Amino acid sequence: MSDRPARRRDAPPPHVPRRPPEQLSLLDESESRSRPTRTSGNHAAIRKPRGPRFGEQFEFFPPKVTVERLDPHRYLGIRSRVAGLWRVTIGNEDPHLVFEDRHGRYCETHGVDCRAVRLVREAD
Repeated sequence: MSDRPARRRDAPPPHVPRRPPEQLSLLDESESRSRPTRTSGNHAAIRKPRGPRFGEQFEFFPPKVTVERLDPHRYLGIRSRVAGLWRVTIGNEDPHLVFEDRHGRYCETHGVDCRAVRLVREAD
């Protein structure tokens, strides 16, 4: 048997340095202030983030975006029911073709959630 006292289950392992208690209390106070409190029925206490959407970064050099409106009957034929057609070029990417018909606006390859569809909405 060893002569060392048994370690409690909730104690940190011996290789983890312990912080002095004054640092712990400062850390706990700052954390509690930074978190908004949520009370039942009071949604004004929760702050929404400002700036770009969560997970996005500001772009220092945004890519050049061109939105070009095309004639749908010239490109798709006279009998086409497509009401609008746009070619959107974002930086060096391949161009996106955005269609508008009875289903709404959508990108040819990426669908409704494509960034090019949002750019066409902003341009019109």
